[in-house]
Amino acid sequence: MLIDKSTVLEIAREHGTPYYLTKGEKLKNQYNMLIRCFPDHTRVAYATKANYSESVIEIFRDLDTSFDVFSPEN
Repeated sequence: MLIDKSTVLEIAREHGTPYYLTKGEKLKNQYNMLIRCFPDHTRVAYATKANYSESVIEIFRDLDTSFDVFSPEN
């Protein structure tokens, strides 16, 4: 599903930018396609540094994915 320019502008006004809009089902489908390319028992880890959105991490957690994590500098 594509969204129109006015919807994008509304999201930007409400949430600020940058704002990452992700379709959860697409993430799940892409992940499942990826892991089928590797031998059984291959560990695939999601790099949280790429996108540490709580909702994205929850999707990968529910898929029983491993995580490559980072600590922000203080």
